[in-house]
Amino acid sequence: MCLGSAVSSGASVFVLGCTLALAVSPSHAADAPSFRLFDDALTIRPYVLNQFDLGGAWGASQRNPTGGFNVRRLRYGVQADLPDDLSVRFIWDFGDSGFGWPQYRSTGLYEAAIHYKGLKPFTLTAGAFAPNLTLEGGQRAADKLFSADPTIIDLVGTSSVNGGQLGIQLSADGPRWLVETAFTGGRVGDSGSSRQRGVLARAAGLVVKQDDLDVHLGVSAVWSFRTPQAFGSPPGITYASTPEYDIPGRSTIDTGSIPARGTLNVGPEFGFAYGPLWFQAEWYPALVSRTDGPDPSFSGWYAQAAWTLIGQPRQWRPSAGSWGAPSPHHAFDPAHGHWGALEAGARFSQADLNSAGISGGTQSIWTAGVNWWLWRQLRIGLQWQRAHITGQGGTNDFQTGLIRVQIFFH
Repeated sequence: MCLGSAVSSGASVFVLGCTLALAVSPSHAADAPSFRLFDDALTIRPYVLNQFDLGGAWGASQRNPTGGFNVRRLRYGVQADLPDDLSVRFIWDFGDSGFGWPQYRSTGLYEAAIHYKGLKPFTLTAGAFAPNLTLEGGQRAADKLFSADPTIIDLVGTSSVNGGQLGIQLSADGPRWLVETAFTGGRVGDSGSSRQRGVLARAAGLVVKQDDLDVHLGVSAVWSFRTPQAFGSPPGITYASTPEYDIPGRSTIDTGSIPARGTLNVGPEFGFAYGPLWFQAEWYPALVSRTDGPDPSFSGWYAQAAWTLIGQPRQWRPSAGSWGAPSPHHAFDPAHGHWGALEAGARFSQADLNSAGISGGTQSIWTAGVNWWLWRQLRIGLQWQRAHITGQGGTNDFQTGLIRVQIFFH
């Protein structure tokens, strides 16, 4: 056992050290290369997203959170751009291994999908992918303010919004708007979700767009009209979440399996950017059509803000209906006074899983942190979190600290 721990710890240090060495190499300061073949009829672009987390928890109770090193995302893939506005993307995720805290993963496939853009402004996506839903969910994993989504965003996507989700999605976007809808089935390799069927829809856009002010309004909805079914259990849904902290651990709020015909989540999204200041907030109820009792109604919301101290502030991306990450004006070069991009942010989120006799618990979390992009491909983040959780086990108060190193090429 000691030998295994030593090996896993050594592997963790080795992987993190190699990643940092690659990241700070000047050869990685440029954009990811693309390869053109067959007289430019085929363009191949690599995709790399590595996120390494090191964290710990402390406090009066801290019964569930753990500490250690986690490879949160280790995604490698390729995108092939073909003639006639057709592209194919394949991405495999080796992450969430924990290097000593292995977790069961039903599949490592994140995306294997075809994208067709020949009927502008429409884009048709089919295959296995992560459907777009919510303002936070529309952001790329590499662009998010903190290491984990707000709890309610995680809960809303429980049944229908995951990487490797089988489905078909139709979206349309313009310079100031985005509309999309999707039909989803189960998740590739997850036999328990094979019965699942859902419909997603989102409409969002900038109601104000000026030189120094963007105001975003939108609405997202997901209706799961056939719930997943685990082996030996009736069809149903489980709402559960760990704290907004990416070191593997047990769920801190959990409804247990609820026998149910379907679920419905509909809620508004709001955001704005004013110069270096960026803000967004969302609220969602989770309505469950239960088969063995009264229908519960859970809910949650969050609000977060950030200030870009150095570099270009977050910009609204029409194709995603959300904001991208800050970016450096110049690559990191202290000799010439270039320090990359620096952002400071904070968030409050709340979720309530108590309803209709179900005591899933409540969770309130404050998070604060800073993100530093030495250049676009390398990000180092620090975050602190304070959580207050109530449930069947009583009150649970704790704090966490986490450092993230991210490499992103696309």
